[in-house]
Amino acid sequence: MSLPLLRGARPSESPIQKGSIAIGGTADISRTEPEGSGSALTIIEAFPRFGYFVVKGLALSVNGRYRRASAEDQPTVKDQTSTEMGIGPGISYYVATRLPRLFPFVSARMLYNRSSNHAEILPAGPDVDSRITTVVWLGSVGALFMLGKHVGLTSEAFYQRNNNTIRNGTAESTSDSNTYGVQWGISAFIF
Repeated sequence: MSLPLLRGARPSESPIQKGSIAIGGTADISRTEPEGSGSALTIIEAFPRFGYFVVKGLALSVNGRYRRASAEDQPTVKDQTSTEMGIGPGISYYVATRLPRLFPFVSARMLYNRSSNHAEILPAGPDVDSRITTVVWLGSVGALFMLGKHVGLTSEAFYQRNNNTIRNGTAESTSDSNTYGVQWGISAFIF
């Protein structure tokens, strides 16, 4: 007797088989409210992913990013917004386990992002507009747990390296940053 939760599809019907298509990603909405002075920030993000398994367990993917941030008006600045979009390639390797619904994976992705930022300086200052180009390198390790034959949940720990180029009028500067974190998502498989 086996537990229904641990039973999976037959090996020939694996979501990570050659020719399978994976459509998924992560999304979030957040609000940051500073203690003391400063403005609250609302962020909406989506990270869609479309992958194709070229051999069993190995998927090549196209990854996207959409991010919209807005800050509350302050006495010295208003209409603060940022819109970011990105696209890039990725590769993931999934491993079959004794549990037919569990697939650990490692993944590497690259995104080329562009963002437009705006703020109006008060009382009568000029509008400030800037453009940021970011090259993102992301590596992760995680697991896919299939809820059913075609739908699964993902959980992954990641490291992200950002290389930023900031253009404000004619001025240009660069900066780098590192991000560590965990994320969860959902994937649908066609096979």
